[in-house]
Amino acid sequence: LCAPDRRSMTSGSSISWLSTKLSKQLSKMGALKQVQAAAAKGDTKAMTLMGVCYGMGRDVEKDDVKAAEWFKKAADAGNAEACLAYGIWALEGRGGIVRSPTEGVKYLEVAEGKGVTQAQTVLGIVYMSGDEGVVRDNDKALKLFTKAAEAGDVQAMHNLGLMLVQGKGAPVSLNRGTDWVRRAATAGVVESQFTLHC
Repeated sequence: LCAPDRRSMTSGSSISWLSTKLSKQLSKMGALKQVQAAAAKGDTKAMTLMGVCYGMGRDVEKDDVKAAEWFKKAADAGNAEACLAYGIWALEGRGGIVRSPTEGVKYLEVAEGKGVTQAQTVLGIVYMSGDEGVVRDNDKALKLFTKAAEAGDVQAMHNLGLMLVQGKGAPVSLNRGTDWVRRAATAGVVESQFTLHC
């Protein structure tokens, strides 16, 4: 395996993940006007879909500020996917949100607690690297990556493998680490394929 670094840790894209997951719901709910009406009545799935629509420019003009507003409304009402999206956007400072790693972690932890595996992966990256106001914690990162990898998140498999190879959060385990990286590579994670063949 190549020597990995922080840049090789990956989480995937929150908007594309949400779009894929929620596109089916958009089809079930019908046209944009019906989704808007449901969102206006407080339906958190519809609110999250409105965030996705604005974040991607799907059936509306792309507007990250409106997307962030919808994600926050839905997240504050308890929608797990919206907590993931808003948490990531707070980490990145997108959509008019002032960059705040502590705010991002707060929302990501809600999503993680509701079983959103991508939230576990993103939190693992944040805890592994540390950030403004977020203390580095390799033990917590390893637990989050393990939980997400065992649930099938391929990005978590990659990240868990790298941590095991490096001995971060656990003793060095080249065999277990390489096995997780190989699983991610088999699932199509390009970073894992590169790591195995460089």
